[in-house]
Amino acid sequence: TAPMLALGAGIADGATTAEATQTGGVATVVGEIGAQIVVELVGPGGPLTKQPLTGNGFPQPVQLTLEDLNTLGDGLITVSARQTDRVGNPQATGPATIMFVLDRVAPVILAFRSGSPNGRYNIGDAIVIEALLSEPVRPGASIVAGLSTGRSVTLTLAPDGVLRGTYTVQPNDVSADLDVVTISNPQLVDLAGNVTSSVGLPPVGLAAVADVIVDGRVRLVPPPGYGSDPTSAPSRTTAVTAIPLNFSTSVSGLTLSAISLYFNNRQISLSNAVLTGNGASYTLNLPALLTNLRGLYELRIDTAGITADINGSQLSGPLSLFWNKVG
Repeated sequence: TAPMLALGAGIADGATTAEATQTGGVATVVGEIGAQIVVELVGPGGPLTKQPLTGNGFPQPVQLTLEDLNTLGDGLITVSARQTDRVGNPQATGPATIMFVLDRVAPVILAFRSGSPNGRYNIGDAIVIEALLSEPVRPGASIVAGLSTGRSVTLTLAPDGVLRGTYTVQPNDVSADLDVVTISNPQLVDLAGNVTSSVGLPPVGLAAVADVIVDGRVRLVPPPGYGSDPTSAPSRTTAVTAIPLNFSTSVSGLTLSAISLYFNNRQISLSNAVLTGNGASYTLNLPALLTNLRGLYELRIDTAGITADINGSQLSGPLSLFWNKVG
């Protein structure tokens, strides 16, 4: 009869280098007492025949060296054993056979991609970022992706085998073509048990396959009749007495002292003006006589001391509204 073969500890789900070279053997073989047992392994790299073992009726380890692993190569390995009894009779049946997968390579990131449509994303918008892996990994896998906006997002293992995370645009986040620029804190272990200690950027980056523009600048949104460019300022025929100041996100710290009014580049006193509102919506109320003359007007906000409520970041500026008085 053929010897009895069994896989060694931890081999059934794939063998790492440590598991394949363990002293307990990549497999065990039990043969007749006194029989000569020949074990042969065949892998993608070629065949390997181990030194014959003498059967003793108990399991004996089939031990492999690093050189043996290089000979076999990674992939599906077939282990077979046959024996010749102590008086020289070869077994009449075919060899005992088992198989396992030799996997000495830790998982890596193959590519990044966006799970959100191409386009421009503003404050508060969510962008899904995904990482494709070289092989299946164990539950709990994750990485931290550093983005070209200076932010970072944690990507965790999703049911479809992809690492996925959501990045929410914060005030002052800006990137003309969002990309992943660093990878840190990898928690990647493949099914065989190979652990990824560090991860380099993949050959296919996020910016190479997606066109995601991040524009998290805090803006003063021009209401009807006002513009953000003096060369194309809208025309108005009446004096202004209430100017809406609408921000692209809720802000704090805006006071009347931060606001200046200019007529043809000359500053006008706002001593009789009143500022009302909060959050993202304010109104500057002022006497009609301040804006009754014909010419170019600019309302300018000095952003020093003004912060975005969502994350407390300082606004960049100044911010301005323009209009032409023509009537």
